[in-house]
Amino acid sequence: MIRIVSQDPQEPLVQTEWYAYNASLRNNHNIFRYDNQDEDFNFRLGHADPHHKHTFDWCTGNELSESPLWVGAEKWPTLGDVLHELEDWYWKHKELLSNPEDYPELDLR
Repeated sequence: MIRIVSQDPQEPLVQTEWYAYNASLRNNHNIFRYDNQDEDFNFRLGHADPHHKHTFDWCTGNELSESPLWVGAEKWPTLGDVLHELEDWYWKHKELLSNPEDYPELDLR
């Protein structure tokens, strides 16, 4: 869900309010997911807000023991932030992928 922040006709601005950005390998497992959809997350773990990140072992699909990690409203990622993080992940892990050329290269820089 998005909210209109500015209705400037030249540069309208929107912001997500309820989101889940999930990164996974095609026909494989999750890498990470940012979201604010767990309604009891902040209350259950004593955080100020529900913005958090789930991290996974991309080889097995198991959620890592330190997950979920609280992100907070101050570090609430944009979709662009998540794509940059995923691009960095790809270059770090490219040689470990079975067919790295089967994945599109993101050139966001």
